[in-house]
Amino acid sequence: MTQALRIAVALSSLSALALSGCALQTTATSSSQLASAVTGHAMGGRQPISGATVTLYRAGKTGNGSAPTVLGTGTTDSTGAFSISHNSTTCSDPDQLYLVAAGGDPGVGSTNTSNVLVEALGSCSSISSSTNVVINELTTVIAAEALAGFSTQDGSSTAIGSVAANTLGLKNAFGTATSLISLTGALQQTTANGGKVPYTLLASLGNSLAACVNSAGLSSAGCTTIVTADFGGVTPANTWQIALQWAKYPMSNAATVFANATSATNFYTPALAAAPHDLSVAIQYAGGTQSNGTTAATGPSDVRVDGSGNIWVAGMASAPLVELSANGALLSPSGGWGSSALQAVTTGKQLAIDAASPLNLWLADSSGYVWKYTPSTATTTQITVPTAIYIAGSTSSTTAVAGNPYGISVDASNNVWFGTYKSSSLGYFGRIPASSITPDTSYAGTPTFPSTSVGSRYVAVSPTTGDILGNGTGSGFYNFLSPYTGAVAQGTTTTNYHSGGSAFTASGAAWTAIIGSTSSSYSAGYGGVCVSTTNTAGCSSKYFFPQPYGSTALAYTTNYFGSTIAIDSNNMIFAPASQLSGGANLFLFNTASGKYLTNGGLIDGYSTSAKTYGDGLEPVDATGASVLASATTTIVTTGTSPLPGVAVDPSGSVWLVNTAAPTYPVLQILGVAAPTGSISAVPLV
Repeated sequence: MTQALRIAVALSSLSALALSGCALQTTATSSSQLASAVTGHAMGGRQPISGATVTLYRAGKTGNGSAPTVLGTGTTDSTGAFSISHNSTTCSDPDQLYLVAAGGDPGVGSTNTSNVLVEALGSCSSISSSTNVVINELTTVIAAEALAGFSTQDGSSTAIGSVAANTLGLKNAFGTATSLISLTGALQQTTANGGKVPYTLLASLGNSLAACVNSAGLSSAGCTTIVTADFGGVTPANTWQIALQWAKYPMSNAATVFANATSATNFYTPALAAAPHDLSVAIQYAGGTQSNGTTAATGPSDVRVDGSGNIWVAGMASAPLVELSANGALLSPSGGWGSSALQAVTTGKQLAIDAASPLNLWLADSSGYVWKYTPSTATTTQITVPTAIYIAGSTSSTTAVAGNPYGISVDASNNVWFGTYKSSSLGYFGRIPASSITPDTSYAGTPTFPSTSVGSRYVAVSPTTGDILGNGTGSGFYNFLSPYTGAVAQGTTTTNYHSGGSAFTASGAAWTAIIGSTSSSYSAGYGGVCVSTTNTAGCSSKYFFPQPYGSTALAYTTNYFGSTIAIDSNNMIFAPASQLSGGANLFLFNTASGKYLTNGGLIDGYSTSAKTYGDGLEPVDATGASVLASATTTIVTTGTSPLPGVAVDPSGSVWLVNTAAPTYPVLQILGVAAPTGSISAVPLV
């Protein structure tokens, strides 16, 4: 097969299929005679699991990991077959269904009480009387990866659920799971939307888990190694919890999990040939290639998520405004959304989405414009920004300013704020009032930046005070904080690194990416994140990225440089980072502890007095190569250049845009963030 691997047993024609020398038979009553039933087989690799209890659940609705509703149960026979009758009236879209197969004999002559396999089925409407499913190690691994944020790692629980306000995120997460493996057990090489799946990594994880499934229990030889490995300090009591801990702590013990897979029976092939950097799972979508095959001339500049969970990518020269569905389907036409004038834009920068009804997208264009696009009416508006503004108390009636928007964001009242930048020109914060397309040209305060050599390439708005945070580049690190009225405050200036993108926590703490400098020493040029806990300009604390793990030399070319950041609802920061030598990672920073979550553990950032070592996430593709970077392309650039964005969606996936030509893939890293209960315009991350 080209699209689906025959590495998971497809059982839609069971009467004609034999595995491992044993002919599998259908259940005594065919599914066509059961109008309201789910039928299928529970498998450990190629071996049927007999005597397992299979339960059909409707996912919980009262919190992440909340108790689900039992819709029906069944027991597997000697061929692993089961049939579950249920009352179809107890389930309606957007409810999400999943199966759990617990216990049973995987062919070892005794019951394995630690066997717990899971399969994400999806919406109620996806199950018909003819549906015949397969539940096995692969369905379990994929469910864990996609639904990690909706599940609880406590050692034993199989509960999957969302908060009532985030049924959209739960639905999208189930949709991701079912896009990776069919209900009949066929692992996909590409999704129906063209996403490239790391199927060899998933096969290796399935093989590693099979060593525990096809055994007498977790203490069996071949299983104890991964049970005793530390993944967040919780000891798993069943195989679902093993898969879940891999998804929740993908940087821990990747080599151990891979070694277990290679020593186990190779049920699922092809598998990875070498251990991956970590266990994170990323799907690559061709965001820069339009439906007619047109390829972008230049790479993307930003990525955002709207209230429907759709993904918007900005800045590509042949398609400045590209939209993908939550599961990667390309929704925009050739050339992207917008008028022919918008489609011709080659200088798009930061993107913002407001909370108006209907919603609008706002694109900063460094050629002197802000573009407004309203999807519901397909309306495009080109807004020219001022190059001269009136400032109260100035010596002249107007002051010449840079009219080159880079950064843009929206406040809680749907006012649009942008920052301008042009070398050796006076940058300023501009505002387009809500329900208007005319920028302000006069201000009661002093909205201009205090240096003539800097401007704001990134803009974010505080969710608590409404203050505007802008970050610029010039001869060093600058960030600026401006209230709605009054003077702009300039942050600490340091010549050896530059400020990148910013985001606010829900409590209003302002975090900024440190880019680093391409022309400074190791200690001064390091990237990372910093925080202003008092909501003033500048950083009260800086946390530089650790050095690449295992390195002992302070070689400048191995440094990590920052770009921009996103913050999830648990206040975890996701910070893309690159090396001059071509490597790239996605760092996870815990704002509560002030530590980075790395493959070296939870560690402090680098400081001149104490070096630390560790990498962030670096997902691999089906060949085992990093999806973030190669020897010649990186996910971010360094120094003072505008940098691509990062965003968290309602399902808990992190989305990145890659500068790798010619397709500029959009990357979805599954389940590493906390699912958001809702998408708010403030802050836009």
